[in-house]
Amino acid sequence: MADQRVADLSNRHGEGSPAGWQKNRDSLIHRLQAVLN
Repeated sequence: MADQRVADLSNRHGEGSPAGWQKNRDSLIHRLQAVLN
């Protein structure tokens, strides 16, 4: 569920900027995983 939320956030923020979208998504996922672990 958390992963899906991150994906939705990334998709919403990533319009028009694929590179920035990728970077933001990766940093979000890393932060989330750090919290969950």
